[in-house]
Amino acid sequence: MRHILAVASILWAFASSAQADVMMNVQHAGYAGNAALGLGYVGSTFGADALYGWTPKRLAGHDVQSLTLKGLWYLFTVGHEGEMNVRPYLGLGAFYSPDSDLFLQLPDQYPKSYYVPSALRPALFTGLRMQINRSFSASVEYALLDSELAYVKNKGGVAYNQVGSVGFAVHYNFSAE
Repeated sequence: MRHILAVASILWAFASSAQADVMMNVQHAGYAGNAALGLGYVGSTFGADALYGWTPKRLAGHDVQSLTLKGLWYLFTVGHEGEMNVRPYLGLGAFYSPDSDLFLQLPDQYPKSYYVPSALRPALFTGLRMQINRSFSASVEYALLDSELAYVKNKGGVAYNQVGSVGFAVHYNFSAE
């Protein structure tokens, strides 16, 4: 939990000094967890999110907690800033899970470079963010983990039903006047 507070403090400080909107984010899926809560900021071309996620035992076999950091690059805006608009984006992110079954350093029983860390995974994102009004926006995104990119490469094709995750989020703007 202290990791979340540290990241949230950094995001808050950066967003407060930048020309950006500070947001509270609530997300479902997209590898952030069945339910995720966090802070983010949105500028004219760049945004960032820090989320704490949780997936219950009934869905994952045991409780899963995660930390998600995302950097989002907004490609263009359809509509006007401060009014209803739509913004497509691309992003890079990282997911960390402190689960005891996962690891950051390779266990001793495996040869060096046998596996990559399983507790920390990078991902690519693409999505759409819709500004509803000055205070609220919503987004839908598709996330693809590094392990799924390897699957696609090794299989020689894309099995859309076996790779990626779609996430949905609602954002509340703290700095709306």
